[in-house]
Amino acid sequence: MKMDLDLEELSPALPEGNVREWYLWNFQRDSMGMFIDARITFRDVMENLQLGAALYDFIGARDSAVRQNIFRGLTIAYDCTYEEVYSAWAKQRKLDVKPREKNPFQEAREELMLRNAPQLEEMQWDAARSVWEPKR
Repeated sequence: MKMDLDLEELSPALPEGNVREWYLWNFQRDSMGMFIDARITFRDVMENLQLGAALYDFIGARDSAVRQNIFRGLTIAYDCTYEEVYSAWAKQRKLDVKPREKNPFQEAREELMLRNAPQLEEMQWDAARSVWEPKR
């Protein structure tokens, strides 16, 4: 069972995205994800890093692997590193970072698709559905 996905393998995480849904999608074999509070967003977690160890109660799952994976999601949603997130949590302080304007992995996928798009002049990218379709 592979639990340690590379960041590039994780689905996009947005500040307003639901942490539990994201976690269960990305870590389907980890039953601890069911204990994550279904109401919290990545923004909620980011705004509560200063809780330190009490963050486990806030998240709802008292498991360090769950916390680590959620912190990895924060690095996708926000312009920060895992080390910055961990340090803020460990030192019980807020981390003042901005949300990413665009998910870097989605951006890379779109660029790759643009380079490989067949007959680009006859096709258009539908960002809402993430598909190429003929121009109308």
